[in-house]
Order: sequence, then structure tokens, then C-alpha cells
Amino acid sequence: GGRVLMRNGANTYTAYAEDDGTGVATGNPVMHYGTDLHTGSMPDESDVRYNVTYGPGGSRIGTCHVPPPQSVLYGVPVDNTTGTATVDAASIAAAVWNAQRSTYSASGTFGAVSEWSGVGGTADWTDVEKEQIRHRLGIDGQATAPTSATPSLLGAAGYTQTRAAKIDNLDATVSSRSTLTAADVWSYTNRQLSAFSFNVTVGGYASGQSPSEQLQAAGYTSTRAARLDNLDVSVSSRLAATAYTAPDNAGIAAIKAKTDQLEFVGTDVKATLDGEQVIVATNLDKTGYTLTADYDRAKTALAVSEYTAPDNASIASIKDQTDKLAFAGTGPYDVKATLDGEQVTVATNLDKLGYSLTSDYDRAKNALSYTEYTAPDNAGIAAIK
Repeated sequence: GGRVLMRNGANTYTAYAEDDGTGVATGNPVMHYGTDLHTGSMPDESDVRYNVTYGPGGSRIGTCHVPPPQSVLYGVPVDNTTGTATVDAASIAAAVWNAQRSTYSASGTFGAVSEWSGVGGTADWTDVEKEQIRHRLGIDGQATAPTSATPSLLGAAGYTQTRAAKIDNLDATVSSRSTLTAADVWSYTNRQLSAFSFNVTVGGYASGQSPSEQLQAAGYTSTRAARLDNLDVSVSSRLAATAYTAPDNAGIAAIKAKTDQLEFVGTDVKATLDGEQVIVATNLDKTGYTLTADYDRAKTALAVSEYTAPDNASIASIKDQTDKLAFAGTGPYDVKATLDGEQVTVATNLDKLGYSLTSDYDRAKNALSYTEYTAPDNAGIAAIK
């Protein structure tokens, strides 16, 4: 069991401690004022989590910030666990380059821009200076032309927006378009390149050169910039050297040798026929011609006005009737007929034996003799049929 020690006095201060069994208190005592825990027995605010209230009446607030595990290096103890964060080159670079420069502005650091940017002194660029820099470098944002009225660096060298757009026409190598060499270009007598000068020198450039001097040192002169205007169409729209086919000059010369022998009357070619036969498409000379005797029948030929068209309807009607006829024999043909009780007149009866005629047939005695009979014009009838 423990021992309770009571302090004399009018207060209600009470302290509790463990006994080691010999009457001597061990460990840190727990102290109370009345029923409240004494502040001397409470942890320091720096040992309590941030913004956690404790103590009599919530009189104390913790100030200890405990980072989350993902913000602590991997394996390092934190809170009731260990850190899980890993650090690599990319995250370090991102932290450095994305850091606010104003936070690292101490003298001698890269944050002190004015010390190394070339403007001198300790002040950073002014707003006006920043706007003039944007103007000279052609950077987006609020820009103001310097009082010297000097244009931007690109504009001073002749690199306008119109010319910049023409760079898109460089969609093929220039060497693929022609066999022109550098020596051919520099064979021109006048090769003077125009020079430029600027009143402002911006620090941080090679060998203390101004931006315009560096452009000229790299060969970007206004003369060459003006040549960008010649890129008015894409290079690929022109015939490639490998696609060029030389003309057949020998064949062309042979054709010319022939065409040089032609003679013209107006736009007609003069031609001489040496006994050759020709086929006339259209003969405009129609007078003075005579026909041979073979065409004499044409003189008595039936004229169109003399022609009478056949009565085809009547002929067709006759044909309908003649198509019903049947013939016997091998020619001349006899018409086959079937008698259904009809009376007929026999012209010649070859079967003359065994017959006897009634008195009704006495008229046969006066019948037409076959020698008196005239045969029909069968050929004419056949022609009608």
C-alpha cells in the first residue's frame, strides 16, 4: 500500500507518492489542490500535441507538432510508428526549383537576385525594369517600351511574328532542294553584313556581351532575318533534286530537225502528193465530174415521187388465206381439197373407167374442153403470195 502525506496549513494541497516499503517515498509524487491535479504534476505544453487543451479548467494548450509518418524519413520513429517518406533526386530538385526566392534572400545566396543579376546594389528589379525587360526579350505579360525607343531584341534583329510564322515552311532540309554550295553563295562580290548597336547591356551574358551582340556573334543578323521573307511557301512544295528528270535533249533535237522542214500556209501544213492515194473525208469541189457508163441505169431509175408503196395490209390479208392452202405433187403443184358434199366442176378427169352419169349430168356434154382451158398464172400468184 501507499502512504498519504498531509501538509499542514489552511490549503487543500495533497501529495501522493509510492512507498518503497521502508517509509521512504519513491518516484515522482502526484500533487492536488483540492480535487484538481496540481500543475506541477502535469506535462509541459511542449510535450503535449499541438492545440490539445488540458490542466485545471483547460488552462493549458499543447504546442508539440507531431509530423505525419509520410513526412518523416522511412524507418525513423515518429509518434507511435515510424516514418514512410522517401527522398529522391526528383523530389529534391522540385523542392529547390519551386521554393519561393523571397524565402532565401540572405546575402551571398542565389535568392539575393540583385547581387548576381547584373543590376548592382541590393534591390531587385523594379516593376518598370521588369516591364522593359519583357519588351526587349519579347516575353508575354505587361511590357513597356524603354524611353530610348529601342525595339525588343528580336524585333531589332528583324525577327517579327510574320517572319516567325514562315519558319514553319522549313519542313524539309534546304540541301534536299538544290545542289547550291556555300561557295556559290559567297561568290557574290558584296558580302557586307549590317551591324547593330544597343545602349543597354544586360549582365549574365557570355563575355559581357549584350543580347544583340550575342545574336550577331551567332550569325543572326538583320540581313539573314530578312531572307526569311523568301520562305513564302514550304520548301517541300518545290521539286526535290532527286525527283528531277533531265529532258531528252537528243530526242527533242531530232524532233526539231523534222519540224523545221514543215511549211505552212496560214495554220495549214503544205503537203505535196507524189502519186499517193488519199481518202477524202469531205470534198467541197463538186463540179466538173462525170460518171462512167456503168451508172447509166441511174438515168432511168424510178424517182421517189414515182414510187407507190405496196398495200401491205391487203397483202397480209391475202397471205392469211393462201397460208391455209395445201398442195400435192412435186410440181407443178395441185391444190389439195376436201369436199364435204359440195358440187364441183372437174376440168380433166383421168379416171374415166366404170362411171355412168345420170341425166342430171347431161350438161357435161357441152362442158368446156380442156384444150380450151387457159391455166392460171401461177407464177404471178406466187409472186403475190
